[in-house]
Order: sequence, then C-alpha cells, then structure tokens
Amino acid sequence: MIVFLTHKINPKVFCPNFGVHFIALLIFFDNNQIHTIPEDIIPTIKNYIINRYKSIDNKELLYQEHAAFYRGLKSYECNSENPIGAGVSNFVIETFDKRNSELKNKMEEILLTLNDSNIEKLIELSDESSPDGMCKYKQTSIFKKIDAGVFANNILHLSNKSLYPLCMFISHHYEFCSNIYSAHYNYNDDLITLQQVNDIIENEIQNRTCVDRYMLRYFLKYLSGAIKRANGENNQIKID
Repeated sequence: MIVFLTHKINPKVFCPNFGVHFIALLIFFDNNQIHTIPEDIIPTIKNYIINRYKSIDNKELLYQEHAAFYRGLKSYECNSENPIGAGVSNFVIETFDKRNSELKNKMEEILLTLNDSNIEKLIELSDESSPDGMCKYKQTSIFKKIDAGVFANNILHLSNKSLYPLCMFISHHYEFCSNIYSAHYNYNDDLITLQQVNDIIENEIQNRTCVDRYMLRYFLKYLSGAIKRANGENNQIKID
C-alpha cells in the first residue's frame, strides 16, 4: 500500500483528513529511513495538497484541514529539518495562505450581503469562534477585508426597522458597555473601512428626508462609537 501511494496519490480516494495525515506518515517514513520518498513523487504530493485545499469552500473546514496536517506531523514526530518534510510543510503553508485569502469567513459573507433577512444573525455570529478557533469574532477586526462601498450600499438599502438591530450589533461587537484594554489590538484594522463607510453615509444623508434621515443619523452615532473603539478607545462608549 505504501509503495502504491508513493507512486499514485488520487485526491478523490482520500477521506477529508486521511490524506493530509498520510502525507505526514510518508514524511515520517522518510525521516526514519523506513521508506524513502522518491523525488519524482513530490509533485504528486503537492498536486494533492493543491486539489484538496481547492476543494474546501469555507474557512472553518480549511483551518480544520490545515490543523490535521500538523497534528499528523506532530503525532509521527516528524523532523522539520528533513529536506523533504520541510519542503512539503512549507508548501502546505503557502497553499493554505493562498486559499485562505480567497475565502470569506461567515461574518464577511453576511456583511457583504447584508439585508433585512439576515441582519438578525449578526449578534449571534459575533459570539461564535473565528475560523482559526483562537477567539470570538467580536474580538477581531471584522471589516478589514470588507469593501466599504459594498457595505455602505447594503446599509442604505436596509429598512429603517433593520437599522436598529444593526446599531445593537455594533454596540455588542465593539463592547460599548465595557472597558477594553486591547481595543487597538483587536479592532484597529477596521478603522479605515469604518471611516470610509461613515463618509459615504454622511454624503447620502443629504438626499434623505424625515424618518429615513433620522435613522441614518441615529446609526452614525453607533458607527462613530465603532470608529472610536477601532482608534484605540479603551473606555466605555456612550451613545447620546
């Protein structure tokens, strides 16, 4: 079986985590001189990695797959100084980073498609773990990869009723009611996008009347609070 798989690796025959674990096992065999990986099989291994990562269409699964590879390396006590092992490991990192940059996380997907139907999901999602599992979404900069024009346009197409839960989401996400001593670290990458959104909506307000104008003004108070937090404000943020 080992000889077969070192001559032909077919991405379609692997279950989700077996493939990356098996590559780690091959590296272990090579490290311990049990079975040398032929140089001409390295491109096949790399093609498997590329195809496997390309087949993953959400960030949560991508991080799980990436972690599985490194669990495999650790469980087989692979030596990262081994030329083949190091080469494959570096290639996995490069492939992961590329695919990771192409995918949107769940928060980004909602923000870019924000409408009256999905806005209620924002607060709940803010309390979920980010794809890497390191923290919650509300402890991260969620707007750093968001197109300000797209997000502002989404806001301007919301009903007045939906602007209120959007304000509550901003207050919840940026924890207006708390003192946060890591505000700059957590949210600074949001600053430019938030400022751009503010400018777009400020310009549009001139074209709105009555309740529409009032609700956008109301929303801008919360957006201003978010900008303060992203700019490093650690104290509680009050909305007048």
